[in-house]
Amino acid sequence: MMRLHFEAADLRRITLAPAPDPLMEIVLNIRLRLAVCPIRQPGVGPGPG
Repeated sequence: MMRLHFEAADLRRITLAPAPDPLMEIVLNIRLRLAVCPIRQPGVGPGPG
């Protein structure tokens, strides 16, 4: 097991964006959806019958 130790100075250096970035929200959402539910390719995988 690895233990990470953060000091108060480390935590003070963390910055958050003032507002969400719409483009990054779209990109991350697409990546998440592709990881969870990949796009089916025609002719690949189980077919009818």
